[in-house]
Amino acid sequence: MERIEKARVPKFQEELQNRVIQRWAVLNPRTALSMARDELPTQRQNAAIELIYREWSLSNLEDAITCAEDMTYKQRREIARQFDCEWVAIDALRETTDAVVIDKPAQEWRSFVWENRDDLQNLSDAQNRLLEQLAYSWIVREGVTAFEKMRHSLPSDFSLLETTRSVSSELVESNPQLAFDLVLAGKQREKETGYFQLAMDLITRWARTDARRAFDATSEVSGRSFQVRLRTRALWAWAQHNPESLLNNIDELPKSVQLKLARLHLPILLDNRPKEFEQC
Repeated sequence: MERIEKARVPKFQEELQNRVIQRWAVLNPRTALSMARDELPTQRQNAAIELIYREWSLSNLEDAITCAEDMTYKQRREIARQFDCEWVAIDALRETTDAVVIDKPAQEWRSFVWENRDDLQNLSDAQNRLLEQLAYSWIVREGVTAFEKMRHSLPSDFSLLETTRSVSSELVESNPQLAFDLVLAGKQREKETGYFQLAMDLITRWARTDARRAFDATSEVSGRSFQVRLRTRALWAWAQHNPESLLNNIDELPKSVQLKLARLHLPILLDNRPKEFEQC
């Protein structure tokens, strides 16, 4: 009986200590973390730090993940996974480092699809956001070829439209050509009407910052009608945001496009178009 009582004392002390740490983590997680690292025995530190981060994550998950400097990316993602917010960890880590956050996106994508194979049509918002993060990393690493692999790994009735929308929206600032190619791949592979509007929106955003490259990219688009619509949208955005640049580049554009410009009902162009268009 005496041995049992002696065994209970350290256990009771540990439980009491955990409650104090837990409460401290709620009030001031940074101070609690410093205390755990400086004051606790090595064998107790890991459990205490995990407890602190768990409480910290409940009040400010992104802050907790960002400040977990001594943890690996995998450990920080695991904290978020416990709260069904792993995508938050990935997003926060990508904002604070240039290092690779998702080392094997293709492998993680396939694992995710397999683990959720019976519920792919009913994914939660958090699961969809995680899928978008995996897709982004895979596309950045392998280019548009990754899209076909994603498509092949999924049931035919699972749409990648929203995933493509998210990834392309993030890519358009840093790599608009890749974003555009991704949307075109989605439109060709999935045949959903939503890809048409997505392509129109993306070419508009691209043309606002680099109109000439955006316009030139439309020359590789298959389907005459689709290409014309994209070119018209690119020209419209070009005229709206940098009419002087458009006018300076008119002579380098195809003759058919020059005639198209002459007939467009764009006030900026009508006020500034070259004299040779007056007779068109």
